[in-house]
Amino acid sequence: MAKSKTFQMTQAAISNILGTTEEEQEVKAQPSTDDTGKAENPKKERKTRVNLTLDSDAWRKLQKIAYVNRQSYSEVISTLISDYVASQQDALKEYARLRPEG
Repeated sequence: MAKSKTFQMTQAAISNILGTTEEEQEVKAQPSTDDTGKAENPKKERKTRVNLTLDSDAWRKLQKIAYVNRQSYSEVISTLISDYVASQQDALKEYARLRPEG
């Protein structure tokens, strides 16, 4: 589709002010995307994906508990891990003493 003369002049003025080309502006205007091609929410905390091997019976029970509590599996596991980490502060201090750079 052809751009109007006014639009072209406005784009040229913006390019001149910003010191960029029209193509660079179009790339900058596009929202960033994640690996799936979906737009990322810049306010949303990025989470790390991991693979876990779990006891199948415990996993089935966790699924049932999450369902009843209307939580995602990830939310249940994240809560469990956060609680465990909070209870293991002495181990984290010891790790920091043993490996100051990590």
